[in-house]
Amino acid sequence: MKGRLEVSPRERILQNGAELFAQKGFSAVGVREVTDKAGVNVSMTSYYYGGKSGLLKAILTDFFKKSGDIIKEVSGLNISADKKIRELVKKLMEMMMANQNICRVSIFEMPFDIPEVSEFKEQLFKENIKMILDIFKEKYNIRDESVQLIVGPAFYNLLFSHCFFSNILHQDTDSKYYKKFADTISDLFLNGIAGFNNKKKIA
Repeated sequence: MKGRLEVSPRERILQNGAELFAQKGFSAVGVREVTDKAGVNVSMTSYYYGGKSGLLKAILTDFFKKSGDIIKEVSGLNISADKKIRELVKKLMEMMMANQNICRVSIFEMPFDIPEVSEFKEQLFKENIKMILDIFKEKYNIRDESVQLIVGPAFYNLLFSHCFFSNILHQDTDSKYYKKFADTISDLFLNGIAGFNNKKKIA
């Protein structure tokens, strides 16, 4: 109880909302369920986030900011493109492990019936993908916009593939699985798109 009181009501709503959305799905969770779990008054969600949709937008913002900060940090490193890509995978993986509920919700949830949220997520996603592609362009010839639309999301899908299976794999966070995950994903992606080096630039 003491540790719980040290967390602000706003943060408790966000963390518990992310946990419930990750477990049950956004549409299956009500505001009262979130606030009951967070131990706050139901009106607090409207006060801090403007309602359930606003809470989802806050979760998305948190995820894409954390991701974006890592991408910017890695982009500025004075190392080779190969090492940047490996470092990017490693740091994003560490972020995911520390924020699994937020990551799972941000990757899975796309409420098309709430245009303001789906459009909001689309914009944040595109901003992150553009920065990721800028790193990959240091090594690979991926100038074709249609190819970029494939490579960027493919990178995210590979990296966050664990989100799809974490509930059934039952791996401890310090297991060999996680220690090998980042290296394996880096190898798959680096070797898998090496063919772009030999392709002519497409206008």
